[in-house]
This record gives sequence, C-alpha cells and structure tokens, in this order.
Amino acid sequence: MKKFGSPEAVEMWRYLRRLWGVTHPSSFLYGFMNEPLLRGEVWVAWDHVARLLPAFRERPDDFVALPAPAGPRGRSFLAVIVGLGIPKNSPNTDAAARLIEYLTRSRTQVVTLQGVGFFPVVREAAGAVPTGGLKVMAEGVTAQATARDARTALLPIGLGARTGEFVPLYLDTFQQIAVQGRNIQQVLNDQARKLEAMYRAMNAPCPPPDPPLLLE
Repeated sequence: MKKFGSPEAVEMWRYLRRLWGVTHPSSFLYGFMNEPLLRGEVWVAWDHVARLLPAFRERPDDFVALPAPAGPRGRSFLAVIVGLGIPKNSPNTDAAARLIEYLTRSRTQVVTLQGVGFFPVVREAAGAVPTGGLKVMAEGVTAQATARDARTALLPIGLGARTGEFVPLYLDTFQQIAVQGRNIQQVLNDQARKLEAMYRAMNAPCPPPDPPLLLE
C-alpha cells in the first residue's frame, strides 16, 4: 500500500483499464463467480477457492484452476491466516482446548476440505488426495502456493470499525480509473490520502509485504 500512487501502480492501473474492455460489464454485480461460470457468462474468473468450488463440483471436466497471473514483480495472491487461541479470561479453558484439538485433527481437516474447500493446515492432513472437482481445484492451489515467483499478501488488519471501508475504496478506485476513464495519477493520489488517513486514524499497521508503518 505504501506505493499506492507509484509509477508502477500507474502502469498497473493502465493495464487494468485495458483489461476492462474485455471484462463482463456485470462484474460489479457478481457475488460468487461460480454462478456466471456455470451460466457461461464468463470464461475466466478470479475468486476465493470456496466460492468457485460449486462450479468445479458440478462440472469438473469443464473447468481448470490456474495460479494467479504473474506481473513484473512476481505472482501475488491473498492468503487468509487464521489462528486459534484461548483468551486468558476464558470461562472454560478446558472445553476451548478440546475444541481446538478437535478442529486440528487430520480427519476434521480433511472433512473441512471436502465440505467447504478450505485446505488443511496440519501436515498429517495435507497429503489427503481429493477427487473430482476438488482435485482440479487442489492442483491449481498447489501450483500457486509452490510457484517460485509467489508473493503472498495478507488481509488488512487493525482497522477495527473501519474495516468495511477498505474494499470499497479499491472498488471506487477501479470505477474511477477503469470505467470512468479519469486521470490515473490524480485518482491514486486522492485515494492514497484517504487510505493513509484511515490507517492513521485507527493506528493500524500496514499488512505484509509492506513494512508496518504507512510512511517512513
């Protein structure tokens, strides 16, 4: 985010503006991309694994899962890191510990994978070989995670009550640049100020791969 308005960012947005010319105009209305894929409205879609999974389950021979596209700096994608912990003032630490033990069992992890497409986080379950559409999806996920040029980004943290403003800011940036054709540098400068103000107001750190501080 520290380079939100950099020359490299301008070039990226210039590319996204060109890409919008071959993008389905209803993209802003789509929630889960499995639906337009199954209807044949789109041929290429980016989405969360769990949101694409229904299409792969229904027609596993019609779709292929690929890693995120690579840019000049590498192949960036978003990883969701989830931690399990027990607060110091928990009223029932024993039950909480048993729940964590259950959730991290290899069998539970495999069932979770089969049910909602969330891939195992424990080594014993990582070797589970899925079948059908889930297998197709797993091959794409593995190829992305093990890519030599992979660059993992994380969700924004620390924004508290203003977390809901983060994604709309990016959507508004896309709307102004790609759809309305406004001056890229000017839009990025304006939006960067809003982004900085949001993080400073909440005293929130920048998510990796940026350094924690918004400004040096």
